[in-house]
Amino acid sequence: MAAKPSTSVTEKRCKGFKLFGDSAWCMAAFEGESSSQGLSFGIEQRDLWSETMSNAFHMPTMLFDCFQDPKSSPALAMIAPNAAGSCEGNPHHCYETHYDAFRTCLGPREETVQGRKYNSLSNLLSKRVALSTHVKIDVEGSEWSVLEDLLDNKADMQKIRTLDMEVHFGFGAASEAAHRKGSKEEQVTREVQIFEKLAQKFAVSGSNIETNADGWQPAVSCPQQQCEEPVVHTHGGLPVNQFAISFVNPTLVQ
Repeated sequence: MAAKPSTSVTEKRCKGFKLFGDSAWCMAAFEGESSSQGLSFGIEQRDLWSETMSNAFHMPTMLFDCFQDPKSSPALAMIAPNAAGSCEGNPHHCYETHYDAFRTCLGPREETVQGRKYNSLSNLLSKRVALSTHVKIDVEGSEWSVLEDLLDNKADMQKIRTLDMEVHFGFGAASEAAHRKGSKEEQVTREVQIFEKLAQKFAVSGSNIETNADGWQPAVSCPQQQCEEPVVHTHGGLPVNQFAISFVNPTLVQ
């Protein structure tokens, strides 16, 4: 239910939608702004989200990833074309608007975990003003404490225009070690509650949850061996351990 698109997010109020990869953007969030910035956490080898923000919406972006090897990621190595002209027709990494990249991961605080540098969303939003930032988070389970802190910070929430996420229930991220001391049920219950609160603060504009529609069918998919039950699933067996979802600041569609 928390992943269901909000009733306020209509095509009329959004002035149309743009579907891109796993994102469903409410176009009202991209109108009438000239000083927005995109923050992308978890870029892997190539980050098409930040390239689109740069090339389609012409906003500067900041990229963060402490796991990806820069040798296989031109963007992270800062060798991709960077505000050097049009990227139209270029099939490779290319940014029309200036970007910066950092070998830093997203976590609940500024710290070093297992030799990797982390920084908090609050720190990175500290100099931003209201409704000035588009955020993408795909950090393999490191998102939960970050979201928990965001929900307690009304000022930071108001700085975010759109939030695109891939959520991961029950993952064992290093930055979430403090919350893995209890049972798996306790861990997942906490994560689901955070996610439900998030959907109360932001408006859901879309998700790719339907791509998991086959459901959990152990008798069919693995009849000769024991199957691990999905850690989060619907009453009908639809596994939702991991899926992408897009939010828009509700003030933009009121």
